[in-house]
This record gives sequence, structure tokens and C-alpha cells, in this order.
Amino acid sequence: MAEFKGIPVVPETARSGQKYRTAHGVVAIKDGIKAGASGVAAPAARKPPWLRAPMPAGVRFDEVRHTVREHRLATVCEETKCPNIGECWNAGTATLMLMGEVCTRACRFCAVDTGNPHGWLDTEEPVNARVFESHDGRMIYYEREGELVVRPASGGHERTIRSCPGAWAVGPRGVFYECAADAAEGTARTVSYWDVETGKGQTIATLTDTDAIGRISVSRDGRSIIYDRSKATFDLMMIENFR
Repeated sequence: MAEFKGIPVVPETARSGQKYRTAHGVVAIKDGIKAGASGVAAPAARKPPWLRAPMPAGVRFDEVRHTVREHRLATVCEETKCPNIGECWNAGTATLMLMGEVCTRACRFCAVDTGNPHGWLDTEEPVNARVFESHDGRMIYYEREGELVVRPASGGHERTIRSCPGAWAVGPRGVFYECAADAAEGTARTVSYWDVETGKGQTIATLTDTDAIGRISVSRDGRSIIYDRSKATFDLMMIENFR
């Protein structure tokens, strides 16, 4: 058994207060709190009935968990052992924990594992964290290797909406996305809309070469969008009356 500063490092199935090695090779303390002098973590006191949360389960809960696992994301909900995880995940909401699941601090009120990642970061996390659900909960949108992909939330085949990198945002009935200019093909930078009902896309605006989109925001009714254009100056631009 390996040791870390004289303390045995146990497998990832460690108990609370024990040191273990994560799948990325980072040594951490389970739940962020070291075991007591006896070497055994103090047992948790039994909670009163009015404070106990029901067992997290449900169709939406399973869908969120599948998305989190598929994209290798860490969540505050799981790492801090939040008792309300069932309520939030069944509503299709999860709070992401960026830059890994191990924290360098050891706050006694927090259950996040404590350790020193030594600068380790998941280089694919910025892309994997950009996972959005449609307003009706039927579709999941995300990026993969520069492509904008959509698939049913209940599982099924993926479909590539856009093969070029750029900003994008989910609307009430589809997704708005930017497509960069291609000098080889003679195409200009555009903003397009993909309709989830018809499965078709349409260009709603052609931008100038100086337009560099940072983010896109969509109105509640999906009939207008705002994007920021930054070059020499920073401007907010609106596109409306395209539907």
C-alpha cells in the first residue's frame, strides 16, 4: 500500500476521512475532513425525520445524472453531498463544480474532497460544461470538437447542427448559432437558427468581417437576439423580426 507523508493511501472507495488517489492520480482526503486521533472518522448523528430528504430518484434525475457522467462533469450537488439533489435534479437543474472535484481547502463545514491537484485540469471541461437543455426538456445541446450537437434528452441518435466553431444559445423552439467565415469557400460570418420541430436551419443575419461575437442572448419569445460585438470597441447588437 502506498503512503503519502506517512499516511496510507487507500483506493478510490475510501471511507470518510481517509486519503485516496483519484482517477487522475491526485491524492485527496475523502469528504475533506481528516479522521480523528483514533484513525476513525466520528459517526454522523442521526437526523430528525423533518430534516431527512427523500431518496433521490426519478426520470429527470436519471437524465441529469446520465448527462453529468457522459460529459465527465463534477457537480456541487454530489461533491458536497447536498440533501436537495433529488429535488433539483428532478427539475433538470445541476450546479457544476469547475476545475475538478478536489479542493485545496479543508473547510469543516464542506464535504468536498481535500487535496492538491498540482495544477491538473481537464482540458475538455470548458466544452463538456457547455451542455444545455431545451426549454421543454426534450432536447440536449452541447459542443464536441467544435461541432454543435443535439440529441433527445431521453437518449437516442445525435445530430450535428453546425460543424464550425462559434457562439450559440438555446431558444424556446431551437438553437441560434454563429458560423465563422470561410475564405476558401467564400462564405461570410453568419448567425443562423435551427428549428427543433422541422430539423432545418436558416440564416437570419450575415455579419461583417469586423464582427467578432462573444456571446448570444435570446429573448423569451425567441423572436429577437442580442450579441456582443468586440473589435476596436464593444457594442451590443440586436437582430429581430426574422421570424
